[in-house]
Amino acid sequence: MESVGFFAFLGVVCGFGLLFAGVAVVLDFRKKTRDRELTHAERIKALESGHPLPDAELAWAKVEGARTAVRALVGVFVPLFMVAGAAGGTALVLIEGKPPAEAMLNPFFASGHTPILCTIWGVAGLVSLLAVILSIAGSSRRRPADGARAQAASEPELLRERASQAIQPPALKV
Repeated sequence: MESVGFFAFLGVVCGFGLLFAGVAVVLDFRKKTRDRELTHAERIKALESGHPLPDAELAWAKVEGARTAVRALVGVFVPLFMVAGAAGGTALVLIEGKPPAEAMLNPFFASGHTPILCTIWGVAGLVSLLAVILSIAGSSRRRPADGARAQAASEPELLRERASQAIQPPALKV
């Protein structure tokens, strides 16, 4: 009977936690929606007044920061999860597998589990090594050349030009 009370208490605590998390998600969504509306209005005003948008460099910096963070997370967590998975697989093989009769008689006998354990740890090591190498190699990439930056910088001018054409269509010849 005591366990029922504990589980009821745990259920109530989890319920309030989920309620709190749901309210936090809704409030965050509303705030982000309002921020997007304000940013959109600001961009439209800047385009209407003919000011260039400095979004290309800011967006590029934000994207590079996010890419670097994701690469770092991959480089750290993939090896951790691979080692944990290999350790779990090793435990399962050693617990569930029955040693052969020769292992009891010969102290120098290699376990019948050696090939599968070598496969598990070899794959885990290879995947971990690849994840670390690729995350380091990806983070050492350089920014695009000046030509790509010039194209990104001229993009707001193209947007402004298209917006002015959309607002003021060319005169009709009669």
